[in-house]
Amino acid sequence: MTAPPPYRTEAHDDAELIDGLEPDQLVVNTAKPLPRMALSATWNVGFWLLRLFVLVMAAMAVAVFVAGLR
Repeated sequence: MTAPPPYRTEAHDDAELIDGLEPDQLVVNTAKPLPRMALSATWNVGFWLLRLFVLVMAAMAVAVFVAGLR
């Protein structure tokens, strides 16, 4: 096996690592749920504002569609 290029920090491609797993190891490792990422209060507020924005835009789109039917 040749040395990885200098810009890569891994010696193996992810596909090679996955191919090297036994079938039961692959099932066990892919069945583990990832933990929730801890976000700061700023990110939480930002995501809630984004959700609110999407809801408002969806309501506006529905209102324009209904008004166009009249």
